Amino acid sequence: MNRRTNLYYAQTTDLGKSWTTAAGDSLTLPLSQVNNPARVLDLEAQNRLIYTCDLNFDSDGNPVLLYVTSKGAQPGPSGDPRQFQVTHWTGSKWNTHTVAPASHNYNMGSLYISANNWRVIAPTEIGPQRFGAGGEIAVWLSSDQGQTWLKERQVTRDSVFNHNYVRRPLHAKDPFSAFWVDGNSDQISESHLYFCDSTGTRIRRLPYSMTTDDAEPESYSGSPKRPQE
Repeated sequence: MNRRTNLYYAQTTDLGKSWTTAAGDSLTLPLSQVNNPARVLDLEAQNRLIYTCDLNFDSDGNPVLLYVTSKGAQPGPSGDPRQFQVTHWTGSKWNTHTVAPASHNYNMGSLYISANNWRVIAPTEIGPQRFGAGGEIAVWLSSDQGQTWLKERQVTRDSVFNHNYVRRPLHAKDPFSAFWVDGNSDQISESHLYFCDSTGTRIRRLPYSMTTDDAEPESYSGSPKRPQE
């Protein structure tokens, strides 16, 4: 279903034998009612939809959720405004803040949390396929636990195809902190695989054709029109 709404959170500390809310209150499964203790945001009451992206944890082990909200399930301006948002459990309550704009419900990004800064790497900039999933990749930085965000860097620009599905590798560390693909969101096309460091300053693209088991990634300037040799 494309119409997804409400944000829920449940956690387990015993490999799924029992589940609680972030506050530690026991949950009775299955969660068959819309209004239950695991509900974090009642987006349905706001006529908003939600499309989840990532889950990470702050330095105290509290959950932080990254997602896109929109007004409609169909692509195009009828679903605007769309936004990347984070919702953070502080240890006593949930706080929600806006990170950056989104152009499609399925714009997918990832959340990176260090001791001093939070970063989101995601397709927040308009791409060549205006109403298709994805866009141009950018890095957004917060130094106050997600309350305010500034665009630190635009990673790709002047692209032929939209970039999307930025994923955070398990135990991610530089220079391999994020990877994603590009492709024409409106029709079948070729697709390339990219990766970059946590700041988006060092970008690499895998060769489209590989004739051996190993291949050297290409340096990448941020635009397919200007690859670095």
